[in-house]
Amino acid sequence: MTALEKQDLILQLTAVINDMPVDEPAESDNSKDEKVELLTIKECVKMVRGLSEYTLRKLISSGKIPYIRAGVGANGKMLISKSVLKSYFGDFFKDNNVT
Repeated sequence: MTALEKQDLILQLTAVINDMPVDEPAESDNSKDEKVELLTIKECVKMVRGLSEYTLRKLISSGKIPYIRAGVGANGKMLISKSVLKSYFGDFFKDNNVT
């Protein structure tokens, strides 16, 4: 294949690629800009009136409240989504800034 043939092939491929339709991603209800706020066990206890660390850990271990572990092994922190906490505890949830 000569250099002229290669260049002609590249031009043909470029034309085909440019003519291809572009699939736009469908907009979903969950915006990618929406940030998930994660709270530690202690922060959760401050946010829910009457909740103890022990009770929250029991709810987590029974699978009633989902969590993620940040860190390795038992020393990693358990993090709970603020929205999950709010939906689970409803009226007991204090919607203020954690200090």
